[in-house]
Amino acid sequence: MAISCANVNRKTEDAECGDLIALVRIRSIPEGSLLCAFDYPFKIIPGIPFRNAIITSDNSHIVVVTIDKANKDSISVFTSSGNHVHKIPLRGYSIKEVLSIIPLPHKPTQIGIIGSEKGSIIDIKTKRHVRSVPKWNGSCTRDGKFGLFAPTRGGLELLELRKGFTVKTFIPKVAEGVFTVICMFTEGDEYVLYYHSGKKTLRVFRTSNTEMIANYRMQAELTAIKSTTDGKGLVLGTVDGCLSVFAIADPEKDETSKFLADLPSRDEQWKKKLAKKKARIRFKATITLVKLCLKFEQKYAINGTSAENGSKKPEIEHNVDI
Repeated sequence: MAISCANVNRKTEDAECGDLIALVRIRSIPEGSLLCAFDYPFKIIPGIPFRNAIITSDNSHIVVVTIDKANKDSISVFTSSGNHVHKIPLRGYSIKEVLSIIPLPHKPTQIGIIGSEKGSIIDIKTKRHVRSVPKWNGSCTRDGKFGLFAPTRGGLELLELRKGFTVKTFIPKVAEGVFTVICMFTEGDEYVLYYHSGKKTLRVFRTSNTEMIANYRMQAELTAIKSTTDGKGLVLGTVDGCLSVFAIADPEKDETSKFLADLPSRDEQWKKKLAKKKARIRFKATITLVKLCLKFEQKYAINGTSAENGSKKPEIEHNVDI
């Protein structure tokens, strides 16, 4: 799913009037064929980045942040084929401004609307406000029971999303200044990741007992982070264009030693093995190209012979007529 806006560089006065139009294009992978396309109006709020659209956990609906007739934030729901379902106004839900929206993994019909002071859960099917969760920043476990609270001034807490109270504290509240904070669960919800732009460190906590098992200092500012599907590794992207892959080494797990030993970077002969593997791939590719060339050559030879035979037949018939 790709979202673009042709008139995004207009003046702020125009943007407040709500004449910015976002174009949504959904394509299949890896073919790249266009599945559907639609557009919707939106506005830009100074100090808040563009609110990305989301796809529900069952891949049946697309939810975007749009505006109503009064130029206030609202939610629009589209089907996976791009048809508009309905619009949900947020005026009666005490939501001042929308920072982002997230899909809830355990309930496809519910989404989370994250604001500056709290998060709210909305049912997009019934248009009903389910509940508000104070201090919630949008990260949640796969079962939807727990979330994270990480203020920009410091601290990290585990929240119970049904009632909104703090269950565990990973980092106590300390005055560290206002910095960019990135926090999330890994796949499987076994660990909690916490990045602090002031310290430029990425800390990994165990969710079960809040114990910190890693504190890695980044060489540059972190811009993107993603956990592998098995929850054993991390992929980090930094502002200098570097993409790094790390393994989570938990000392309490017995299989950690075997997992690390099986990594390609731990094999002293991995460069030679990689070179042999590449050589085999090149050899197979060369054989395929040679077979393809021979096939075309034989086909061209047959077509050429047929063309020559066909050109001779009219001459023979002409001689007979004479």
